[in-house]
Amino acid sequence: MGLTLVTPATEAPITRDEVKVWARISADNTAFDAAIDMVIPGVVRQIEKYTAKTISEQVWELTLDGFCSVIDLPRGPVTAIDSFTYLDSNGTSRDVMASTYVLDLTCSPQRVLLEPNAAWPSYQNRLSVITIRFRTKMLDDMAAADMKQAMIMLAAYRFDHPEDGAIPEGIRDLLSSYRDLVI
Repeated sequence: MGLTLVTPATEAPITRDEVKVWARISADNTAFDAAIDMVIPGVVRQIEKYTAKTISEQVWELTLDGFCSVIDLPRGPVTAIDSFTYLDSNGTSRDVMASTYVLDLTCSPQRVLLEPNAAWPSYQNRLSVITIRFRTKMLDDMAAADMKQAMIMLAAYRFDHPEDGAIPEGIRDLLSSYRDLVI
């Protein structure tokens, strides 16, 4: 299984000014602007990886070695499947018919399920034969606000503690309800 970010977010969900407010740095003090700007992308990636959720729209591509009855989409929230393809027994790329599967958005992580009484098409026996390209974006305003707050808090923390790569406990607590429970 492989997961690739195809189209990253066009802008960061947090701004330098928001981090400066949290870090108690006056708006007219520009001495730390470059350092804050360097911290923001890493903080966004770390929070999105920790929660497996994205705030801003992104496009991801999942590759699999074969079909299974339930396919978990490891990033979310999923808003759409752009394409779902496979290599047939001749090695030709084909679309999986939409009537074959359903996108289940009711659980987390979201997943693709084989429709009842449907069958996956025959495919070539090789690695990375199935490709699902999907879009993610946080649509829940409360969750997006909490994730954004966690990013601002972590960016301010990173600014003061650059050697500490961990997410502090208080920020983890804020994000705990947005992580997927794995049983």
